[in-house]
Amino acid sequence: FSLRDREAIFRMVALCAISFVCMAGYAMARTPIEAVFVEDWGRDAMPLAWVGIAIGAIAVVSLWDRIAARMSLPRMLFLLSAISALGFAVILLGMEAGIPQASFFAYIFKDLYIVLLVEAFYAFANATYPLKTARWAYGLFGIMASLGGRVGNKAVDTLSLSMGTERVPWLVIPSLILICFFVGWIAHSSAR
Repeated sequence: FSLRDREAIFRMVALCAISFVCMAGYAMARTPIEAVFVEDWGRDAMPLAWVGIAIGAIAVVSLWDRIAARMSLPRMLFLLSAISALGFAVILLGMEAGIPQASFFAYIFKDLYIVLLVEAFYAFANATYPLKTARWAYGLFGIMASLGGRVGNKAVDTLSLSMGTERVPWLVIPSLILICFFVGWIAHSSAR
């Protein structure tokens, strides 16, 4: 990695942006979805949802392993973000329609999508940077993720008051589309 290499700088900035946006979007999903879940199902249903998350994690990690062997990492990160945006749209529409199972699935989905997204992000970073660069770059990615989470968490309180708690998770969709944009930007600049 050289600071004189424009493509390397561009990739680093784009990955920092992805890290920030990823965690800001997750913050927009996590707390409001948990609040709606508790309102719809009660705290006693949480252990059942946790079991759903565990079963879902086994299924998606198994699927991840199969897909990762056949697809480029940028394409995988792009598709994962796009599919997550679509999944959120369907689930959130179900929540708005008053389908009680939708908030249950939203609770599970919000934890599964972020695990896969972070996994795809670091798989891409691992393939992009040698160990020498990774030692400091991953710290930078972590700082950006932490800032994104903090900004997202701070915004949730204000947004919940102005939009309503159940509407805030819709903001994760633009964050996922933004990730698609950054991944496409990285892939396009690398192809030149």
